[in-house]
Amino acid sequence: MGPLTRLYRGLGVMEPAPDELRRAESFLDGLIEGPPFAADEVDARERGLRGATPAFTDLDADEIRVVASAASRHLAALAHQDGVWLAPFARVPFCHLSAGARLAELSHEYRYAPGQQGRFSRMADGLLRRLGQPSGDVGSIAHVRSLRLDETAYLLPDILLTLANSPYRYAPELLAAVEPTLTGALFDMPDWISSCVKAVVDDIEGVEWPAPAWRQPAEVVPDVEAALRQFADSGLAADGARRFEAFARLLRDAIRVHRAELERACLNALRAPEPAMRDLVERKTPSARHAHGTAALAGTLLDDHFDRSPADSQDLLDALAQSRWITPGAPDRSPFITALTPIHAPMGKIFSAEDIAIVRRWITWLAQPESVPVVPALSLSVPDLDRSGDGEPVPDEFDGPRTRELFHDLVAGHDRAPAVRRAAAFVEYWLDAAQRMEKPVFSWELPDRYDAGEFPDWMMATYQAMASAPVSPVTDEGKGHHDRSFHGAADNLVDGAWLQGLTRRVVLRESEQLLYDIYWDEIGNGKPGRSHGVLYEDLLVGLGHRLPKFWTREFIDDVDFLDEGFYAPVFRLAIAEFPVSRFPEIVGANMVCEFHGLGTAGISKADDLTDLGFDTSFTRLHIADDNVEMGHSAKSRDAVVFLMAEAARLGVTDLVWERVRRGATAMRMAYVVLMQGRLKIAPTQVPAHLLGASGR
Repeated sequence: MGPLTRLYRGLGVMEPAPDELRRAESFLDGLIEGPPFAADEVDARERGLRGATPAFTDLDADEIRVVASAASRHLAALAHQDGVWLAPFARVPFCHLSAGARLAELSHEYRYAPGQQGRFSRMADGLLRRLGQPSGDVGSIAHVRSLRLDETAYLLPDILLTLANSPYRYAPELLAAVEPTLTGALFDMPDWISSCVKAVVDDIEGVEWPAPAWRQPAEVVPDVEAALRQFADSGLAADGARRFEAFARLLRDAIRVHRAELERACLNALRAPEPAMRDLVERKTPSARHAHGTAALAGTLLDDHFDRSPADSQDLLDALAQSRWITPGAPDRSPFITALTPIHAPMGKIFSAEDIAIVRRWITWLAQPESVPVVPALSLSVPDLDRSGDGEPVPDEFDGPRTRELFHDLVAGHDRAPAVRRAAAFVEYWLDAAQRMEKPVFSWELPDRYDAGEFPDWMMATYQAMASAPVSPVTDEGKGHHDRSFHGAADNLVDGAWLQGLTRRVVLRESEQLLYDIYWDEIGNGKPGRSHGVLYEDLLVGLGHRLPKFWTREFIDDVDFLDEGFYAPVFRLAIAEFPVSRFPEIVGANMVCEFHGLGTAGISKADDLTDLGFDTSFTRLHIADDNVEMGHSAKSRDAVVFLMAEAARLGVTDLVWERVRRGATAMRMAYVVLMQGRLKIAPTQVPAHLLGASGR
């Protein structure tokens, strides 16, 4: 397995390891410095293929099947990650800018509109199940091996996945990938290949040729150009125009390589039946050893043949070709096809439809064998990715959060690997601190045990208690509101960010979809100016604070925030990096975020502040959005219910519930450290070492 294949496996998961991120950045930096292929070689390859490829109408049924199989394996490498490189536009800080919000909306449409989710992935999976029978989960070693692709097939996917995983380092390059994604250039296939795929798709029940609504360049380019200007002006795309143009050229050439390599793979599948048969023998050897008893070919036991394979696979093919099982030139009169491989025959479930098509073509070829050389893969000069550095280890002990630095690294940092390592350490540190807190601390706590029949009633009862709680009038002329608003800036400017990791997946489970819907609301549903973070900026301006953009160094270095004001946003941003391994904790943290501040107390306080001349629209927006009947609190409740139903099916209810409670406590603790601890709103039982920890 080559370096590009290994990189694809490492980047294709929801939570790439820091070492994989480091390798990916080394890979892309190397490509930007100098492409791994020569443009004239790509030109020559395209010219050569143009004169060698057949017309669809000249192909028989077996040939159409092997072409469709080769194409579906090649497309799967892209299709299984379809559009994830657009996901960063739906994350902070990109979605704060009007042009970024527009691209976030296009990303959302492209990946989550009805009928769009995983459309190419579904087609590729359906074809592979019917024709090629891939093994293992997507991205597993078994799955990647079953695709049988050359390294060149992973060049384009690796480029795109690197952009998705390090968006702030490669913002101009990410923008350059928008147009070919939305216009369909990435999935452009030669006509004769697409005709083969469509012909096979039409014969498979439940598999459809996707019909996405590709956009025209004229519809996409203005949005990209506006984003490039705005990102550059906002400090998110340094030297943006030059980098954009250079990378756009590289990407166009990489797309040409991908298309040429797809066509080469399909052409080789047609012109070389014997190499395809040798490959088939090698693939079947592990399961074929010691499976044939006394069966023999030319006096040699089949088990002995397979013991010598794959090195001597040609000997097995020669013996089979000369046996009574094969009639050269006549697959329909060969007992291997008619007696051994039908569905109820001894080998009926051994071979896929693609395998049978390969065998049939080989039998036909045996009547007039001619040696037609296969087209070699395009040569690539890929740097040694395994020498990109060992990276910094996750510390065994974490003696306190450097929250300002980590905040900056997570919202706009250019070095993802160490940021993810520190995020992992911070999440573990903060969750452990929450576990050590004396209970009870807060006005409400999640139940000690989860009961599916009681949980919705508990939530409603808790809400009613909050709604009927005594209201403390505003007695300080709004000073407390002003202080909380200012020192809570870092937290509220990234509102919803604890859920942004969910944007990395194309198809979501029920609990994930509910939380993604909440996140999509938080960032304004792709509408410029409606992001909760942007609305909070407006609130701060109304209070007289024109702060630097929160993704700049000036925000963390030059503004006189309390250090404790960074605990909650850093916990939110850090836990978002782990949408799979920390999903129960995210569900618990999300419930606190959405349930916090509901009730008549919040409304009454907003009324008092309005009377004092303060803008309370941000507070009222959350009271409306987070309502317990149909709003975010209701979706949070339902996400808990779906998650715990999954846990019950797996028999881990208590374990998962404890993790949900731990995430909720950690989120509440982050609020209390700032609001109750340093602003002295109420006594706190937060461990003293947290209150004294340096934020710098």
